[in-house]
Amino acid sequence: MRLTNLILIVSLFTTQILAAAQWKPGDSCPDTIRTLVPGYADHHGEEQEDRRSFHTMTSVHEALLQCPNITSLDLRVTLLGCSNWPDRFNFPLSLSGGEKYANLTQVKLEGYDFAESVWEKVQYKNNPSYHTSRWWPEKLLYWLQSGKAQQYLGYRKLDAGQRNKTNLELWADAMDWERVETLALKDCRGQEHFMEIMAPRLRSLKNLEIEDGWSNLGNTTVPFIQALEPDTLHNLAWREGRKADVLDLILRRHGNSLRSLEIRNGEGPRSSTKAFNSAQLQHLVRSAPKLEHLSINVHRNVSWPYDVFDTIAEMKELITLDLWFDILSDCQRQKPEMYTRQYIEWEREMENKTFKCSGEERYQKPLVDDISALGIFKHIRQKNTSGTVQKVVFWVGDWSRSWDGPLYSESFLEGRRARVVCTPTDKSEGEAWCVVEEGEAYWDSGRRTEYWMD
Repeated sequence: MRLTNLILIVSLFTTQILAAAQWKPGDSCPDTIRTLVPGYADHHGEEQEDRRSFHTMTSVHEALLQCPNITSLDLRVTLLGCSNWPDRFNFPLSLSGGEKYANLTQVKLEGYDFAESVWEKVQYKNNPSYHTSRWWPEKLLYWLQSGKAQQYLGYRKLDAGQRNKTNLELWADAMDWERVETLALKDCRGQEHFMEIMAPRLRSLKNLEIEDGWSNLGNTTVPFIQALEPDTLHNLAWREGRKADVLDLILRRHGNSLRSLEIRNGEGPRSSTKAFNSAQLQHLVRSAPKLEHLSINVHRNVSWPYDVFDTIAEMKELITLDLWFDILSDCQRQKPEMYTRQYIEWEREMENKTFKCSGEERYQKPLVDDISALGIFKHIRQKNTSGTVQKVVFWVGDWSRSWDGPLYSESFLEGRRARVVCTPTDKSEGEAWCVVEEGEAYWDSGRRTEYWMD
């Protein structure tokens, strides 16, 4: 059998399996949808419950229209690898309106495109050949053949307010957002647009998770949080977006209701994370009296920041604590990436120097292990006069999801991490309170269990 015929047969067989697995109107309705689009590949090994049933945005859209019992949507839409594109980056809501979605109480979105305007896309000046072809009849022919000319003529009949609506505004019309109690947004296109207009609709919101990344360069997160109903948030997680001392602004609005607060950044290969100092954390002690869980970045430079630990210990209701530490030393941050011309020049400069920035020198001190973690854990519990602190988790290094997009060159930081969990709960007499669950001896290539290329 010729190779081309074999490839064609395999391709057709795979397509039929996917079509058979695809959810369609008339199938049984799920109560929840948790899926990755496109769902026929999962490069990072995450559990994706509905990836076989809902591997297109269109199928999720149809389910939300047909199944009023759905209460939860957890959706990531992305480009997987180099060629696994989703069918689209948002739901195909009708520009004419009139559609009704299930009233969700939980919405978690990653990569969704809120800002797309159908009216703008069908304009003659916005068709792809308008800027690539010099001959106007060719531009017009492409516009007609693409079907966008017919759509344009149909949409002209709508009033200006309706036809200029973004995808988000159409979704806002299709669903009762006042029912939403849990909202998570991560790197969505048009995330700023969401934050600018949706706060007044989220009157029942209790749990908010935001990861800004590249998608919210204008930093509308704080105004969005301030625009929510006062003292309604119970759980707030904000990652990758803090650009200034915003803690006081958040606590003025929601400090009395917060039970859990996560506000931190992931470590980068060239710069340290932003961290709160003791004076800033005093706002938490005074303004968040019901806080039971805290997750923040903590800096250490040669010695542990016991003033920060002492301030945290003053929280009367605190039960669990996540402390996030950078893993790279200052000399490693200044070191160029391998296989670059800058790295070769750097190596030549270092030849005659005694300090090489190698081995353990590449990692920030003090090092985090079960012994150092136990000392800090005991100190915090001793200073915590209310006696509520039961668990502290020490996170070190890069805990971001493994890259599953197009080819790229990974940095030295990627995947280097450790986690130490300290708790006396459910421990028998003599059993260690602190256990290294991942990254044992991460600084020692001869002892660590994980394989990292040094």
